[in-house]
Amino acid sequence: IKNYEPFDVLAKNDFFDSGLMFGIDSFDIVIGNPPYGVKLDKLLIDKYIYLWDKVPDHQIHYWFISLAKFLVKEDGYISYIIPNSIMFNVNTTSLRKTLLNNKNIVSLIDCSKFSIFSHAKVRNIIITLSHIKNDKFDFISSKNINNINELLSKKSEKKDINILNDFIRNWSLVYYISDNVLKIIKKINSLKLKPLEYYYPNHISQGLIAYDKYKGQSKEIIDNRIFHSISKKDDSFYPWLHGNNITPFKVSWDKKEYFKYCNEVANPRDPKFFRGNRILIREITNPSVYAGYTSEEMYHDPSLIVIIENSEYKDNLYFILGLLNSKLITFYHFNYSPKALKGLFPKILVDDVKNIPIPTPTKEQENQITKLVQNILKNKANNIDTSDLEKEIDIIVYGLYNLSDEEIRIVEGV
Repeated sequence: IKNYEPFDVLAKNDFFDSGLMFGIDSFDIVIGNPPYGVKLDKLLIDKYIYLWDKVPDHQIHYWFISLAKFLVKEDGYISYIIPNSIMFNVNTTSLRKTLLNNKNIVSLIDCSKFSIFSHAKVRNIIITLSHIKNDKFDFISSKNINNINELLSKKSEKKDINILNDFIRNWSLVYYISDNVLKIIKKINSLKLKPLEYYYPNHISQGLIAYDKYKGQSKEIIDNRIFHSISKKDDSFYPWLHGNNITPFKVSWDKKEYFKYCNEVANPRDPKFFRGNRILIREITNPSVYAGYTSEEMYHDPSLIVIIENSEYKDNLYFILGLLNSKLITFYHFNYSPKALKGLFPKILVDDVKNIPIPTPTKEQENQITKLVQNILKNKANNIDTSDLEKEIDIIVYGLYNLSDEEIRIVEGV
């Protein structure tokens, strides 16, 4: 692979160029289970980035896809069993787009719900590619499938390749979700709403990492967690939050730990993310998106995502808090985000938060949600039930995204 020079003349956005055979004998089909996790040298990584941009860990099995394309005939096929990370990893989005733009996908079989190999923990897909342009691809739903034999015994169907473009951030969802749900997600995305990051640029972040040996910290510092304390040693120590301190609308510090923010912290964040009016979102989304509001100075690790107030939209933070805690945003997250179906610990990523589509409310709608959220916060502080107020927010949010009565019933699980 190291000496394989045809990559130098490969156009970056052209996955298959049937004219480039470079004198190598061609085959009707190349089938394989290429190696995973092999470390590449810098020369190969540079060529890799030239082809695929940034892909996590520069996985070698993507190289084998590239190599095989030089070995097959113009009407030939490549079929590989590879890790399922190509389906949803944020950093492989460019690769997914390339495959779609060139219409190279013949078949895509998702086996993420079960193991193909008894000796390997990695979950897989079976992908078949061709030089021939394809507007449709072979599809088998993975819903309620427990093993490879069950999956392959099912009859495949043809799906429009554009469905993969509609779910470019997580192809796996196409295989598990009903058509009715897919249509709702597609409808929301078709509204072409601006993402949250548009209104809150440089205002969204994860928490800090206090300890990291690769940042030069000693074993003593890390083992003794010297920046943390179970008591407030002095005024430089502030509350330390955990994921379970965040519930819908509310941030409740458990008073278990204090933290001293200083320059010696391994991977700090700008202190502005731990002070002032802000929303804190719990990374683990089981069973829903949890977003709370606070203005107290408190610190936390990446298990919490923070949105700080933007002075240009000062009153808008309550509106955003209402949206994030609505049933519709939880529904959207679980049916669109890359790690929404990650076993026992489904997650919402910073990238997910930044890309939540935000509707433009009328002043009346924004004021309605703002007042409802403010009342919820007051009632939560006094341990008063807020379920009726939260239902009112849900109704307004459904209207903001133009959902029909039937679509609302699907979201509600009725």
